[in-house]
Amino acid sequence: MNAKPGIHILIAALLITLSSTSDAGRGGSRSSSSSSKSTASSTSTAAKTTEKDAPASAAGKGISVNISSGGGSSSGSGSSAAAVVTGAAAGAAAGSAAAAKAEEDQQKQADKQGRQVELAKIADEKRKAEEDRKRLETEQLALQAEEERKQEEIRLAQEKKKKAQLRQQAHVDRGCVIKSVMTDAEIAKCR
Repeated sequence: MNAKPGIHILIAALLITLSSTSDAGRGGSRSSSSSSKSTASSTSTAAKTTEKDAPASAAGKGISVNISSGGGSSSGSGSSAAAVVTGAAAGAAAGSAAAAKAEEDQQKQADKQGRQVELAKIADEKRKAEEDRKRLETEQLALQAEEERKQEEIRLAQEKKKKAQLRQQAHVDRGCVIKSVMTDAEIAKCR
């Protein structure tokens, strides 16, 4: 059942009103002499009830409950019951309005939290993307540095090998002086 709690209160107030009105009608029919007095008092009671309803209906946003006791009442319990019912109805209307306002506020708060969550997700995704970009950039720089280091090692090894060859050639050139006493094989070796 999806009925709002204010509706239940309003129905209960109406049931109380109906039961108190029938009790007041029975009390007024017992004595005919007090009928004229009770009619005058019921008119003033109705006027008082209407005056009480005016602020309540303003607070209840257009909901008003008018109670007419018909035959009148020999006691003041009918008018006090009507006042209680009127107050309960006004309270129910105000309560349902407050509940609607609270529900609307909760919905706004939930929407606001939802937007904040979405913004947090977007910010988190941006942060992760930035971290991934920086990590990839760092990895690329590390790979470039490693490649440069390997190329430098290769270049140094080639230079070292070339220097060794030049030293060996210089050693051979120094030791190889052609002399007249050398054989043809020694002369070929020097060249």
